Amino acid sequence: MKIGVWLPVAALLLAGVAARAGSDARVFIATYLDEQPSHAPAAASMIAAYARQLRGKQGSLEVRVLQEVGRPGRFVLLESWADAASRRNGAGLDEAAGLPARLRTVQRSPQDQRIHHVFDAEASSSATLPDAIYVVTHLDVPAARRGEAEGLLQAFVAGTRAQRGCERFDIYQQDEPRQNHFTLLSVWTHRATFDAYGGSAVWQQFMGDITPLLGAPLDERIYHRVAG
Repeated sequence: MKIGVWLPVAALLLAGVAARAGSDARVFIATYLDEQPSHAPAAASMIAAYARQLRGKQGSLEVRVLQEVGRPGRFVLLESWADAASRRNGAGLDEAAGLPARLRTVQRSPQDQRIHHVFDAEASSSATLPDAIYVVTHLDVPAARRGEAEGLLQAFVAGTRAQRGCERFDIYQQDEPRQNHFTLLSVWTHRATFDAYGGSAVWQQFMGDITPLLGAPLDERIYHRVAG
């Protein structure tokens, strides 16, 4: 399906997104961490300890530490909070500054934290699959093409969730002034199911439609869960 065919239905799709987003106050945070590979085990331990502190805070829905496959020094810390007040009061500004301080001696490059609201996400899950693969993808488009991208993303959700081996597929949208930036989070039972998804009609269709809109190359990273 070409982009032009999507546009007549985009308004209807986005009306549904706006209604859901308006009633969903959850805050989603993705913090990318790049540490020295030789210190990866120590970094993983420090990040996991920090995550345990966050999980005990009121309003914390999910905190997950992921380590990039093939690049052991790179992590992403994913946080989901009931609302902005929970995130602000529960995590606290001191703790938000505490993780960079703990990692300073093993850091390779500064952390990159992105704060989002829900675009289309199911209830956060704490379930852990032993061989699960987590895929975190950053997608951005020029601000002027945001509406088109939103329509394509909304139509993409159901098809991906129906794929064999897909345990979870959520889309989050960054807060102002970067609402043309999105984070896609998916969880797959095994690496093989994710690899097969890359050849599916759903993925190939989406790539054909979204590629002309991209403001930067798609940033897709594959992770496994860090224990603790």
